[in-house]
Amino acid sequence: MIDFPKNSKLWIYGSKRPIKTSEKQVLKGVFNDFVAGWESHGAKLNGSIQIVDDHFIVVAAEDDGNMCGRAQDAQVRLMKEVDEEFNLGLLDRMKLLYLTDEGIEAVSISKAKELALAPSTIVFDTMVNSPEGFQNEFKKELSSSWYARLI
Repeated sequence: MIDFPKNSKLWIYGSKRPIKTSEKQVLKGVFNDFVAGWESHGAKLNGSIQIVDDHFIVVAAEDDGNMCGRAQDAQVRLMKEVDEEFNLGLLDRMKLLYLTDEGIEAVSISKAKELALAPSTIVFDTMVNSPEGFQNEFKKELSSSWYARLI
């Protein structure tokens, strides 16, 4: 798993499809350029952007509680640009990503209702926003996730 500083704030964006190797190469450069210039209140942010399991883009920034809204907005704008260029569905928060025998699948919440997924199905909670949450709560059974209330 990825090791983030304990005081990091995380944003997790789930892709509706696997991110291709060729796309990852382009995105790595885009992400490195962004992080190199990412600032809050005029000071450089210590951050990273990583692709996890070919379906998730995890943005992390060390946060002492004073991260400005402009810095947070900047990473959202970047994800919008990435989404527009690569058509990944990153900003659709009403989709469920879950694990199957074949790999990770992404479906809308309404489609997930129709699928009648087992309570033990492993789902990915893209709403976790801390390193501890990422380590302990990112992958969990559907029955113990907030998605269970929607499905």
